Amino acid sequence: MYESYLEWLIIGLLLVNVIALNNWHRIMHQKMEKFSEALNLFAIIQMVENGASKSSDELDVENALQILRWDMGEDDS
Repeated sequence: MYESYLEWLIIGLLLVNVIALNNWHRIMHQKMEKFSEALNLFAIIQMVENGASKSSDELDVENALQILRWDMGEDDS
């Protein structure tokens, strides 16, 4: 009798762990995407500051920052 309860308890715990792992994976994926975008933007800013890029216009950097804000879900207002 108790063997049946133990089996269902183990199955339930495994299910909870799979759900938690899936949620953690989704959150980490979103954080890594944001980190990658920020790192790419930092590289662009460094290139502009060092003159390695032909687009040394300050407006290009401001536009890139605004696009990044929109991609991260921020609003203008």
